[in-house]
Amino acid sequence: MDDRERTIRSVESAQESGSIELHARSTDSNDTEEYVVRRLTPTECARLQGFPDDWVWNIGIDNPTDEDIARWREIFYTYDMATKGTVKKRSDKVIAKFLKNPNSDSAEYKLWGNGIALPCIIPMMKAMYGCLTGE
Repeated sequence: MDDRERTIRSVESAQESGSIELHARSTDSNDTEEYVVRRLTPTECARLQGFPDDWVWNIGIDNPTDEDIARWREIFYTYDMATKGTVKKRSDKVIAKFLKNPNSDSAEYKLWGNGIALPCIIPMMKAMYGCLTGE
């Protein structure tokens, strides 16, 4: 199987999984090939960061309890304090809506785009631990 066949199979697989693709042509007038550029899926982004496929699967809560909402209110409050209150406060209704579907594609793209890769952070954390504990 050559590179072109691999690309076609990759695109077909991406289409089956709902990934979006872009078509591009070379700026060289002698090149009549059409190239397919596709966006990575959130799962592929997670893999590139070193996380397992199921790391954030099935974390939604269909009917969040008052305790669930209170826990997440505290989490969001802590985040707001860390960002110096630059994020709009979340009502209980907004938190409940978030808990029903925390895995939107846009949220996952933001997570993986702004995150740090595990293969990078693990040695850093071990070194920090060693410095703090004198090991």
